[in-house]
Amino acid sequence: MNPYVSPPVMLSSVEKIAYYIGVDAGQGWVSGINSDTQDQRDVRRSIIQWATALSTSFQQYCSRNFLIQQYEQYFDVAYDRQEYFVAGVPMQAVILLENDPLGLFQGGQWIAQNNMYHFSQGGYSLQMITNLLMPGPNAMHLVYLGGLAVDPVNTTFTISAPTGTPAPGMYVLGLTSFAQGQVVSYAVIDGIYTLVIANIFGIFRATETFQFMSSLYGQAITGISATGTGILFQSLCEAFPDLDLAVSIEARYNLKHLSDFENQTDGGRYGSERRKLDNNSAIVTFQPETCAILDRYRRILGST
Repeated sequence: MNPYVSPPVMLSSVEKIAYYIGVDAGQGWVSGINSDTQDQRDVRRSIIQWATALSTSFQQYCSRNFLIQQYEQYFDVAYDRQEYFVAGVPMQAVILLENDPLGLFQGGQWIAQNNMYHFSQGGYSLQMITNLLMPGPNAMHLVYLGGLAVDPVNTTFTISAPTGTPAPGMYVLGLTSFAQGQVVSYAVIDGIYTLVIANIFGIFRATETFQFMSSLYGQAITGISATGTGILFQSLCEAFPDLDLAVSIEARYNLKHLSDFENQTDGGRYGSERRKLDNNSAIVTFQPETCAILDRYRRILGST
């Protein structure tokens, strides 16, 4: 039995999926108006619906949350228990760990110091160095950061002082990686130049030169260029491109078989036949190629 329930999430973007499938999803709402055709609106709506449902199902299948965010969990504490498995893996940082044997946390708790615990290899659990926690139901309260990446598609780069000013909406080409994306934001804070790029395809390198265009395959804009100096936060699709591919595989299948995805034949004299797994009677959830990817990320839950 799997006790894990995943929150809704979208692990890719309309633009990435549309590019992979080879369909026109339009631009959506731009400056307060949607100028797309009805066909473009239908495609965009379908991609959003499928990608959100699929991404959430992926997390449920893998028993983990993929995006880095703050998580809050309560754990039962026993005298002989020193390891606590968390939902947001790998763990990135502990914000608060407190213990109240009554499970009330209304002033009677004590706060554990960071020298009392450490993360397991791979960051799948929190392990107490010594069993100092008082036992009780819901006696441990843990607030932490966990997950694989901050954002599904947005990567934050540090750059040297650019030539010209990159603007949101401009398209970007990496002149070394030949990856492409779109500018989300450009900022200068305390003398540090940052550029956030929404990935469309490829993997940008940390220290390459960025070329800017007004359209995905348009002419380079003269007078605007930038060179990366590092990556602050790498997107999920660039750090783990196979997960992004899994979303695209399923979205492509479901969009292609929007009205018949549950059938393995399209009718005929004897009617259609509902598809099933080869080795039992369970209904297929994902395509075999998708399962091959997701199985590498599955978190096997033991006793908690």
